[in-house]
Amino acid sequence: MNFIKVFIMILLINGVFNSLSFADDPKQFGPSFKFDASLPLEITSDQLTIEQNIGQAIFTGNVIASQGDLVLTAVKVIVEYQVTDSRMTSNMKKLTAKEDVTIISKTQSAEASTVVYNIKGETIIMSGNVLLKEGVSATSGDKLTINLKSGSRRMEGNVRTLIISEEKNE
Repeated sequence: MNFIKVFIMILLINGVFNSLSFADDPKQFGPSFKFDASLPLEITSDQLTIEQNIGQAIFTGNVIASQGDLVLTAVKVIVEYQVTDSRMTSNMKKLTAKEDVTIISKTQSAEASTVVYNIKGETIIMSGNVLLKEGVSATSGDKLTINLKSGSRRMEGNVRTLIISEEKNE
């Protein structure tokens, strides 16, 4: 099954990077790791455990979550739902991905040990050997916090950035 996961990731990464124009203005890159609640979220995994009383769905083993152009892979994903009258609703509050987490969008890709997406707070916190790639540039660190409302990002701890300038032919 690991071969299939690696094969899918190679195809996705290849498709994302082949669709990018590396001469694009880097200012156009924004926080594109937001799940779009208006689109269906599809999650595949080896196992699913649902805890109705606490409002959790726990996906384990070769987890692939996709919504629109956003794809997340991990070993384990915990989705927390709102609980009303002791019943789990379909309103997601938080998504936590653990172990070998990769997120790919049209303009960015990122890797981390853990990703916590607070849906109501509109923040994504990535921690543990974070690597963020945008076009041909990359930044790594211990923790990345993305504010999806403002578009701001903050990388902390052992930050290292590689910026490759594109030479324009005139």
